[in-house]
Amino acid sequence: MDRAVNGMDEPIVWRGEITGSKKVFDNKLLAFMLSRRLPETYGDRKEVAITGEVQHSHTHAAVPISLNDVNRLSPDQRRQLKAVLETISDNRALPAPFAEDDIEDAEFEAMEVDDGG
Repeated sequence: MDRAVNGMDEPIVWRGEITGSKKVFDNKLLAFMLSRRLPETYGDRKEVAITGEVQHSHTHAAVPISLNDVNRLSPDQRRQLKAVLETISDNRALPAPFAEDDIEDAEFEAMEVDDGG
């Protein structure tokens, strides 16, 4: 602690002889001590409060999805689409926009997908 606050004398050597000394402080120790003693000022920032609104000027348009669009997807992509639509439906507490358990055999009507914004 002393070397952080008061420093230590470090000898200055020239041509093999001690010609003087200089004060050397332990800056890392000082920073550590300050972070523990005054954490609100010198400690790690763990909480950040963000307030306000985000302003944006673009519009959120619905994208129509037709049966032909779905039919062009691979079976794996169809399963992924089904999982995404089920998740959106669960989050909104609404019934899913399809009736069949197996999406490959489901009949899709033209539907609009909103990006949620």
